Amino acid sequence: MKKIILICLLSIAYSSEGFNCPTYGCNPSAKPCLTIQDEKVRYHYKVNSCPEGEYCNFDFNTEESSCTNKSLNERFPGEYCKDNDDCLSRSCKDSKCVNITHDGSCHNHADCSLEHFCHSGTKKCTKVKSFDEKCNKGDMCAVGLACNDKCVPMFSIGKGDNSTSSAACETFFAINGTCVEGPRLEPTSFGERNNISEGPVPCAKHCPYIAADKFNIQSSCVCGMDPDGKKYCNPGLGEIDINDVYFIQLLV
Repeated sequence: MKKIILICLLSIAYSSEGFNCPTYGCNPSAKPCLTIQDEKVRYHYKVNSCPEGEYCNFDFNTEESSCTNKSLNERFPGEYCKDNDDCLSRSCKDSKCVNITHDGSCHNHADCSLEHFCHSGTKKCTKVKSFDEKCNKGDMCAVGLACNDKCVPMFSIGKGDNSTSSAACETFFAINGTCVEGPRLEPTSFGERNNISEGPVPCAKHCPYIAADKFNIQSSCVCGMDPDGKKYCNPGLGEIDINDVYFIQLLV
């Protein structure tokens, strides 16, 4: 279940191999916040925003979902709450959801207050690391820093130099512990597409990428949340450690 804030958007969703992608559209005149039309060959989703203070109780097993003012346990810090169960952080104080402070118990980084991360070992909100302090994940470092064994400024390591984190590279891409040129779609299949303004790349099955002119990376063809049910090359390029944007699944 998710709160609807912004409805009409284009984003990459999920693997599309083996079935037709659903279509998405806005339906501002409809009372249900989600309407699902099943035409056997594909699904059509029509979405509509809820009034202020209400939430869409998404149910993909029915044709229509309705707005509700009941708690969905997904209220963000600063939003009104009656008790702890109303909040994502499970912490309600003075009728507002709040983040968990230093040394408080947490489940993930979103539970913790600013400049803290959820320590994977202790499950406690822990102060982020400063420049040159040891780390093993990017989210352990303060804003503007990446983790390369120690917290270093993002984009500070040159091409060809050692780095375990793509976020630390000036090219924003690392392979096998080295900063290299970023990936581009394999030219014999898709042609040269190095201009980001060209937008998402339509596809049918798989999307081959190449990095540093020798590393082949196989990306999936995924559904886009758009009105036409089209498929696009996944910009995630396969298996990624989101914490430090480091590619860990390579087909060389």
